[in-house]
Amino acid sequence: MGFQNPDFYADDEGITTDLTLPAFGAQAVQCTALECNVADENIRETLAFLIHQQHAIFAKAIIEAQNYTARIYSAALSDLTLIKIYLLPQEQRCFGLLFSTKIDPEHGIGMKFKGCDLTKIGSAETAFL
Repeated sequence: MGFQNPDFYADDEGITTDLTLPAFGAQAVQCTALECNVADENIRETLAFLIHQQHAIFAKAIIEAQNYTARIYSAALSDLTLIKIYLLPQEQRCFGLLFSTKIDPEHGIGMKFKGCDLTKIGSAETAFL
């Protein structure tokens, strides 16, 4: 996907594009702007931010996931796989990350960010609510 003209398509959640963030792994993940029909400037700017700040966001996500699993499950985090990104267009640079993990395969881990700052962490729905 070239960032200047990413290919967007509609799905049941909103407008979506596939995004590869090497800091998170080699696989492309869906990046969905919830309840949007068009990729406006805020969505495009948030995508650019994610691409340029992916290493800082990844580092923060790993640390916070380790702290979360230690606190909630009293266990060490053994794996964390990014499976979806939610763009939250009501604010600039707001997005949610949805991860799968063996420690809780049913609920996963959801994180909400504003820029590089984690604002909330919890089960999967945290990424999009």
